[in-house]
Amino acid sequence: MARTRRLLLLSSALLLAACASAPAVDPILNHALAPTGTLRVGVAAGAPAALTRDLGEVLAGEIGVPPQVVAFDRAAQVVDAMKAGQVDFSCLEGGEPRARDVDFAYPLVRLRSGFLAMAIPKGRDPAAVAYLSHLGERLRSDGRLAAMVARAGLRGATTTIH
Repeated sequence: MARTRRLLLLSSALLLAACASAPAVDPILNHALAPTGTLRVGVAAGAPAALTRDLGEVLAGEIGVPPQVVAFDRAAQVVDAMKAGQVDFSCLEGGEPRARDVDFAYPLVRLRSGFLAMAIPKGRDPAAVAYLSHLGERLRSDGRLAAMVARAGLRGATTTIH
């Protein structure tokens, strides 16, 4: 009897550990964020590049796909690549002109010139934008976003958005 109880407790603990370590990925959300099975992260040269790479790695890990960095000289090229279906995700400075071409999640970082937000190509599942906003809030609340911003060297940036 005691041996059976120990085996039951051990198997229950293993099952709980397996559930805790395996992310629950919604296949529809996964396809909306990474339709090729790889998260293609558009990274423009400049200060937000390190932040974009870090966010891409976190998002890829969350949805259970590998990240692939696609490098560009300018943010406008990232937007063009999103419109052409060659990039799935980036972190871009927001604003009305870009909002016509990409869908922005809730702003992550306030800059002197505006804000940075995670972005995906226009027209993907709206749940994907909501997921990115939620991810941003989790990163902000647990301190990872502030650490990423500091590592990226974004001077004068704040992760508190009002």
